[in-house]
Amino acid sequence: MTIRLNFYLDNIIEDWTCLKVIGFYRTKIKLKGLKEVLSFIHKDLRDIANSNSGFDATKKEKAREILDNWKVFSDELQVRRLVQAGTSGLTRTGPLNWTVPLKNYKKDCARIKVDLMKVKQINQLSTGDGATYNDNRQGKHRRDVDYDEKKMGTEGATIPAKKCKTKSEKRTRSGRLIVPNYRGLLTGTDVGTSSEKTTYTDENPSQENEEEATTEDSFENRSQGNDEKRTIQDNIITDILGNTELSDASKEIFTIYKAQYPDGDLIDLRLKSPFLKELSRQIATSYLTEMDTMTETLVPANVHEFLVKFFSQNLTTEEWNSQIDDLKAPEKDDFVMNAVVRVLRRTLPQFIKAFSLEEQNPLLNIATIEHAHLNAFVHPCLDASLWYIAGIHYEFGEITSKNHTNGNRADGVGYMTDADKYQLIYVEGSRPVTKDKKETDDVKKITDNLKNIFANIVKETIKSRQRLPKKLYVFGGQSFRLRIYLYFLDHCGTYRLNEIDNANLPRKFSEMKNFVYFYESVLKWSLLVRDVTASFDDARAEQRPSRLSYANALLQLD
Repeated sequence: MTIRLNFYLDNIIEDWTCLKVIGFYRTKIKLKGLKEVLSFIHKDLRDIANSNSGFDATKKEKAREILDNWKVFSDELQVRRLVQAGTSGLTRTGPLNWTVPLKNYKKDCARIKVDLMKVKQINQLSTGDGATYNDNRQGKHRRDVDYDEKKMGTEGATIPAKKCKTKSEKRTRSGRLIVPNYRGLLTGTDVGTSSEKTTYTDENPSQENEEEATTEDSFENRSQGNDEKRTIQDNIITDILGNTELSDASKEIFTIYKAQYPDGDLIDLRLKSPFLKELSRQIATSYLTEMDTMTETLVPANVHEFLVKFFSQNLTTEEWNSQIDDLKAPEKDDFVMNAVVRVLRRTLPQFIKAFSLEEQNPLLNIATIEHAHLNAFVHPCLDASLWYIAGIHYEFGEITSKNHTNGNRADGVGYMTDADKYQLIYVEGSRPVTKDKKETDDVKKITDNLKNIFANIVKETIKSRQRLPKKLYVFGGQSFRLRIYLYFLDHCGTYRLNEIDNANLPRKFSEMKNFVYFYESVLKWSLLVRDVTASFDDARAEQRPSRLSYANALLQLD
């Protein structure tokens, strides 16, 4: 009988715990490697189970039980965690306590992991290596934020401690705090600590080491197989709105779509949608011409010339700041020009500051987190433009609303400020570097919520016995990587997603001229929103619908 078997002879079964057994083999037998220790334990347990003398029946039965479940009990990863927990001052024997029933294994595994996290947090606080905090956030951004926090931990950055509320903090409609903090853009970066600098290029994000790319998807296919509620709702909205003013191209597109997707409820007419590419050249040209007529004439010629001249200047940081401070509209009575000047004065300094940071520029840093990027560069532009041009109250954060499907939290929402306070805007965004699939998923969320917002506006307007506006659109925005896409959704026999414009966010001084496209895209979007709010005002000025019309509409809604 070997000296190793003395442990099993001298100790009762209740003391056959993983920590004690491994400790005995390492101290008395002088074995160090974990695999070698586990190998000898397995051999000795076999000898005990098959021995004819020295061990009673209870110990033999226990040895056989451990051997029968050896794959579970000898999990090397769990053993290492247990040993780490034991050497960290924990008294619990952990998931590999061979004296407990096997059914408690999973419960004990979870318990030991919690203990290890607590020990890690205590060590961090005592050594000053980093602060810890409890994060109870829910929703779609958790995965991206977890990735950023993991990256911060590996690069030596610290998680900022919880802030105290100040008077300058704003709260959104849902009660969430909005605290813009430019320094947050650099959280998690390793500027000045790494010998290699990685920058992002919008054309080819080569530094993105992600899973396989997801090809652009069409949402007509996803709509098939839905229940009949959507089709019924389509018919109701069609009857209420009517199709008498549809163009020939719109009627042709609707006919083709229903022939291909009889159960579909959304025509995807974005510029790169597969459905638009499948249309005949004549129909596609007619539709695109209609969109150009609607959107490209929104920006006045004098505003375009002003933007081109202003952003053609080659100035230093100080000179740009001076230009922004002195910026005034050439004509005081020009509403659009004055609104554009206000938007520039409010939003452009943030870009100038980022450009001046050079290698610390958050627009060039692939580690910039989503909320910091959107809150510094995207949302302020949308907020200012919607407010100064369309009088829309824009909120951003993770906003909930009764109009959202499946409890979705929007990155940004916009509400009318009249008595009805209808929601007209739904925006989603991403980090500067993210997976291709994020684009498709966000468009799907945007369209699902816009359809619901549109239907709710129709329903609430009818129930209030008010006339529907002649121009009824709802608006979506998407910030994907460093590009924004601006949409509007209307109803022409079924829902249609139309693209107003898209543009890149400039990232450095050499790209200043691209601000013309960026600000004009946001301007077109906001001006079209203003047209819709004006159409609501016109509808309120008309006489109320007749009682017969009102009763018929209510019957349709029921």
